[in-house]
Amino acid sequence: MKKYFFSIIVTVLFCTAAIAQHENIKFEINNQTFEMVYVGPGTFVMGATPEQGIDLWLNERPTHRVTLSPYFIGKYEVTQELYEAVMGNNPSHFQGNGLPVENVTWIEAEKFVETLNELMHDSLGNRKFALPSEAQWEYAARGGAEGEVYKFSGSDVANDVAWSSENSNDRTHTVGMLKPNELGICDMSGNVNEWCYDWWGVYNSEHRRNPNVTTEGVEHRRLVRGGGWDRSERYSRVSIRHNMQPERKSPSIGFRIVLVDDHDPVFWKNE
Repeated sequence: MKKYFFSIIVTVLFCTAAIAQHENIKFEINNQTFEMVYVGPGTFVMGATPEQGIDLWLNERPTHRVTLSPYFIGKYEVTQELYEAVMGNNPSHFQGNGLPVENVTWIEAEKFVETLNELMHDSLGNRKFALPSEAQWEYAARGGAEGEVYKFSGSDVANDVAWSSENSNDRTHTVGMLKPNELGICDMSGNVNEWCYDWWGVYNSEHRRNPNVTTEGVEHRRLVRGGGWDRSERYSRVSIRHNMQPERKSPSIGFRIVLVDDHDPVFWKNE
């Protein structure tokens, strides 16, 4: 218990300074360290932008402008060792500490977030961990304000940044082995698909601020982003969208987390 308390106190001191300077944050919990990357505020065009080529799906249209408040996002997908440190179990099909956790439902991913918030409550101040909104996920995948307009997250060449059916040898891989994107975030294309917070919904052309779909759609499905080890590289594009029932689990679906300002009056508001 003393070790756990000391870990959280160290995190408070480091986290406060890092947030003020817009630097990455490193947290430690139960001897497991994880890093969050700062994503500054900005406006971007979401959806089927021209560099996505001929692989576009109808559900990626129409393109629309989105404005986001600043947030932090996991440098890596949640690993099995981090998941086990928080939840006490490892449901993954492909076992390995540095591998992304997978074979988790949206419900289990959300439970991880809730548990992490409870354990680290005293160190977070006005902030909380969450699953990323679909817009947060895509903006980070595109490199935020540093983005160079790539088809995949950090490159136009899938093999540079994505584990897909072309190069994965039919399994997941240790996080961070391939090239990061412009913000230093790894594996947002390929390796495992990632749960987002939103319910599935269709796009419209309206300019929105900090959107996420909090109303359950008729299909009772949550958003999944990023592509995975078991699909071709076209499924690893930054704008491609999938949806799954929240009770569904698969060895190709995991998640990453964000850290947001829980007191931002517009953060959870759709406009």
